[in-house]
Amino acid sequence: MRKLKLLTLIIAIAFLASCKKYPDNPPISLRSKTERVANTWNVPSIGTLILTKGGSATFSQDGSSVNGAWKFENNKANIYMTFNATSLNYPNGDTLETIIINCQILELVQNEMKLKGVFTINTIPKDPNNTGTTNIGWTLKGNN
Repeated sequence: MRKLKLLTLIIAIAFLASCKKYPDNPPISLRSKTERVANTWNVPSIGTLILTKGGSATFSQDGSSVNGAWKFENNKANIYMTFNATSLNYPNGDTLETIIINCQILELVQNEMKLKGVFTINTIPKDPNNTGTTNIGWTLKGNN
């Protein structure tokens, strides 16, 4: 009977470890994915990203900020953020229209989120020769 309990425990641990959503995460977390995403994140060399449990987002850089929204996609394997950026100017003089960040979540723990994906900037007027899309790999550090 004792061996059966031990075998059951080993199988349960192996099952839980195989069910983790993000490749670099520990096998189990007591906080929901939404609770772990909701944080004030430092984006290295860029600015600050504030994500709330309700799905709102604020991106700040050099004293300017833009508001938007975030959501999970692909069964919570990805995070998708959009920002209305019409109050900002692009370095070439064009007005920014939207900023879109679409990433796979590689790790999501209380104060660290690793993302891999694309960062897209759309401008007014639209320049067909410059999509403003950049591949990114970010390790964000949280403040909560």
